[in-house]
Amino acid sequence: DLVHFDKRLGPVSWLDLLALLSAAWAALLGGMITLRFMERRVRARLPGARGAAFVPCVLLLTAAGVYIGRFLRFHSWHALSKPHDLVAELGQHFFDPAVSPIAWPFTLGVFGLLCGIHYSLGAFSRAAAAAAAAEG
Repeated sequence: DLVHFDKRLGPVSWLDLLALLSAAWAALLGGMITLRFMERRVRARLPGARGAAFVPCVLLLTAAGVYIGRFLRFHSWHALSKPHDLVAELGQHFFDPAVSPIAWPFTLGVFGLLCGIHYSLGAFSRAAAAAAAAEG
């Protein structure tokens, strides 16, 4: 949605930008916290590599969902209302580089960004817990 930001509109547009970024940041943090809770539950039930694969799989699917929404302009309900159209277009975009040379680079870039955010938030959380334990 940042592509819609137009700084030529004056000071009011900067308030719009702040509101948009605040909402995006809150949603991102909420999603990452929820993913952390789910990761703990999955790892408790599936120890080892299968449990460890949960977060990367979710984040890769999330990144693909961002591509689908941003570039293919599909919405969630299309998975139920037009599943054949969705699958056909996904196949074209992800398995025919001539149709969309940006599909994999964009998806993997968003995946990398989401992984970086998720794992760095986990590291910050562990460091804060260790510091609190050392103080107390």
